[in-house]
Amino acid sequence: MSDDGNEEAFLRNLKGMSWFALPFQDQDRKMSLKENFGINGIPNLTVIHASTGDLIKQDACSDV
Repeated sequence: MSDDGNEEAFLRNLKGMSWFALPFQDQDRKMSLKENFGINGIPNLTVIHASTGDLIKQDACSDV
């Protein structure tokens, strides 16, 4: 997911990343995930299991 200000910035920044992201337009799911995992700022990298949604690692920015 992204807190970029617009879709153009999101797509530009996504090109430099090696992980998946929610589509920029999926704001409802983005807000739900932010709330569920206590994400309140950027940069933030929270790793969740793709199948189960379980938290794998909170604040993983320093790991990449």
